[in-house]
Amino acid sequence: MKKFSLKKTNGHTLEQIHAEINAGGKFVTYGYCISVVAFTYRLISSPHFIKAGETNSKYRSKYNLLSLIFGWWGFPWGPIHTIEMVRVNMKTGGVDITDEIMEKDKFPASK
Repeated sequence: MKKFSLKKTNGHTLEQIHAEINAGGKFVTYGYCISVVAFTYRLISSPHFIKAGETNSKYRSKYNLLSLIFGWWGFPWGPIHTIEMVRVNMKTGGVDITDEIMEKDKFPASK
C-alpha cells in the first residue's frame, strides 16, 4: 500500500478536505526531471491539495522550472525526459490522484 505525504493542506481537517473535494478540489502530483552527467532521474512530486477554484499554475511552474534548469544536463535522456515532464505538466496540469488518496484505507472518510 502506497503512503502519501501531502503538501499544502494548511491544517485542514478531514471534514474540510472532503467538503473541498466535493466542491471540486483535488490532489495533484507533478513530474520533474533532474540530471547529473550521464544519469537522468524522472521524479514525481508529493501530492498538492488544490482547492476548488484555485489555479495550479504556481505549482506547475515550480516543477517545470526545476526541470528546465536541472533536467537538460544528462546525455542523451536529459533533454528527452525534460521535454516530456514539461509537456505533461503543461498539458494536463499535473496528474490528478484524488481517487487514489481518497480510497478508504488511505484517507478515511469523515464521519
